[in-house]
Amino acid sequence: MCDFKVNDNAYFAEPWTDNIIGGKVLEIKMTDATPKHPSEPYLVIKIEGKRYDKRNFLASKCYPTRKAAKAAQDAESEKLRDKYRSQIKNAEDLVRFMYDENVSCCDEYTDWNARAVAKEKAKEFFGLDLN
Repeated sequence: MCDFKVNDNAYFAEPWTDNIIGGKVLEIKMTDATPKHPSEPYLVIKIEGKRYDKRNFLASKCYPTRKAAKAAQDAESEKLRDKYRSQIKNAEDLVRFMYDENVSCCDEYTDWNARAVAKEKAKEFFGLDLN
């Protein structure tokens, strides 16, 4: 169930910054089971560099290299963008989408995938170049 071992490298996309971070696996533990979710392994990782110390992250969302973590992040991002694109078929859909999604620059609250799709669709529908 867990392909990682102590002293392996493990990398993941930090959820609130989308930065790829990681380092050496110090421990492998199990989450507590709940009625909706079974127990699953998570890694205690000593993060590279001086910005972080240790982080816990689900093993299923970790990758053995920074490159693999980035590739998985990019694939997930493109999947989400495709979902957003499918919701916007005309100008009215775009306005509703921009009203419902966090497409304005608001630090960690910005949905950068939604913003990118809104930008694409504004160009497609109106010829607008949004920044």
